[in-house]
Amino acid sequence: MGRPLATLLALALAAAAGAAPARAQADSDAVTVISPAGRERIAVVAADGAQMLALDDLARLLRLDVREDSRAGTLSATGGGGVLIMTPGQQIASVDGRLVSLRAAPRRDGGRWLVPLDLLTRALGPVSGQPLEFRAGSRLLLVGDVRVPRVSAAYRAGPERGRLSLELTPAAAHTVASEGGRLAIAFDADAIDLERAPELRGGLATRFGLAADAAGVTLDLGPEVDSYDVTREDGPGGGATLRIDLLARRAVPAAAPAPAPAEDPAAPRPLPARTDLLPEFSTGPAVRLAVIDPGHGGDDHGSSGVSGTLEKDVTLAIARQLRDAIESRIGLRVILTRERDEAVAPDTRAAIANNNKADVFISLHVNASPRPAAAGTAVYYLGIDEYGAEAREIADRRIEPVPIVGGGSREIDLVRWDMAQIRYVGQSGRLAGMLEEELGRRVALSPRPAHQAPLRVLVGANMPAVLVELGSLADEDEEERLASALFQADLVDAIVTGIRRYSEDLGRARQFAPRLAAPGRAAGAVSRVREP
Repeated sequence: MGRPLATLLALALAAAAGAAPARAQADSDAVTVISPAGRERIAVVAADGAQMLALDDLARLLRLDVREDSRAGTLSATGGGGVLIMTPGQQIASVDGRLVSLRAAPRRDGGRWLVPLDLLTRALGPVSGQPLEFRAGSRLLLVGDVRVPRVSAAYRAGPERGRLSLELTPAAAHTVASEGGRLAIAFDADAIDLERAPELRGGLATRFGLAADAAGVTLDLGPEVDSYDVTREDGPGGGATLRIDLLARRAVPAAAPAPAPAEDPAAPRPLPARTDLLPEFSTGPAVRLAVIDPGHGGDDHGSSGVSGTLEKDVTLAIARQLRDAIESRIGLRVILTRERDEAVAPDTRAAIANNNKADVFISLHVNASPRPAAAGTAVYYLGIDEYGAEAREIADRRIEPVPIVGGGSREIDLVRWDMAQIRYVGQSGRLAGMLEEELGRRVALSPRPAHQAPLRVLVGANMPAVLVELGSLADEDEEERLASALFQADLVDAIVTGIRRYSEDLGRARQFAPRLAAPGRAAGAVSRVREP
C-alpha cells in the first residue's frame, strides 16, 4: 500500500504568491526554484560524495504524488506528464517505461528520501507535465512559464569614463533609476541569471551587486561621477546589450601657466593622454565560450522518424542539456543559436557565433537516410576542396594570435565571409576527431564517423566548427534511442568530454605553435555546399 508524501503547489506557495520578482542567484548549498508563484530555495545535501535533494521538497513544488511501495521495494512519483519509478540503492530509474541512468542511487535519510541532483534534468521534466529547466551552473530550477534572462556583465575603465555592459539572453525591457549615489537597473522578468559579474576598476564604479527585491542589478557610483548615459542595442539570437556610460566630472581649469621655454626640435614629444575606454587584456583558458546550434526549428522540422519524432525537437532537447552540462562541469559560457522552437537561417547561426566571439561552434543534427551506412553518430567539419588554391593558401597562412578584450587571444585575418572557416579547418578537424573518439566510447558510430563535407552552416564560422549527426531517425530502434534520456545523456557526456579535451590540448599547443596545421585532402569530400 502506498502513502502520499506531497501536496499541491498552490497550497505550498500560497504565502509567496504576492512576492515581487527576486534575484535568481542561489547559494552553493541550495537550488533556487523560480515559478509563477514566486521564489523558493531547496537545500542540497551531500551524501556519499553525491549532491542530493529531498524528494518531498520536489514533490511539493512540482505537484507530484509520491508513494512508497514496501512490497515491491520501489518509489513512484506521478505527475501530469507520466510516472517515475525508482528503486532505492539502484542508479537506474524508469520514466514511463524508459530507463534513465542516475549519478547516485536514491536513499533514505531518517524520515525522508534523498534523490540525486541530476534527476531534475533526466526525469522530472517529463513526469511533471510542465515546462522545467534546470540551469546547473547557477543552481536555478525554472518551473512553468517564467522569464529568467541570462545576464553577462563586463566593465571597462578609462580616465574620464567607465562603461558597464550587460548582455541579456533573451532581451528584456529595463528601467534605470539613480538614488543616493547608486544606479538600480531593473528588468521586466521574473528573475535574472547572472552568469558573470564585472571586475570594477578605477574610482567611477565602486560596487556591483544583485538587487535585493527586484529582477535586476545595482551599481554604486564613486564621488567623481558627474552623469551617466544609457544605450541599448539588439543582438543576435533574440538578445540585447545594455550599456551604461559613467562620465567623470570635468576638472576646473587652472590658472594659465608661465610660458614654456622653446622646444628642442630633436627632443622626443610626449604622447597625448588617452580619454577613451582602455581595453583590458588578460590570459584565460583556450576555450571560454561555446556556441551550440540546435539544427532546424519552427516550420523547418528537419528529418522525422516513423513514430513522429522530429529532428528539431531532438536537437533542441540535447542542446539544452549540453549547455547545462558544459557550464556546470567545465565552467564555460554557452550560447544557443535558438532557445525555443523557432526558425533561424543557416548564415545567422554562424553570425551568432561570430558576433559573440565564440571559441567553438557545434551544430547538432539528426540523419534520416535509409542507407545502413548513415546509421549511428558522425562528426563533420568543413571540406575545402571546392575552394581551390585560394583556400589552401588561406589555410596555410601563418597569423600570430593577438590578445582580445576580456581575456584569451584570437587570430585576426581579413578573408571573404564564405572562406572564414577555412582558417580553422585544421583545428576543426582536431575537435572533430576528439568528439568522434569520445562518442565511440559511449554510443554506436557510423562507418565514417569523422570526415569532411562542405556544410552550409559551417562555412561562415570564424572559429573551429563541427557538425554532429546524433543518429538516424530512419531506423525505428535508433529513433527510440534518440528519444531516450539515457542515450541523450551519453551523447551529452561524450561531447562535453570532447570539448574539455580539445580545450586542454589547444592550451598546450599554444605554448609551442601559434596555430595548428590544416589536414590534407580528405577522401570522399563532396563538391557542393549542402544544408543539413
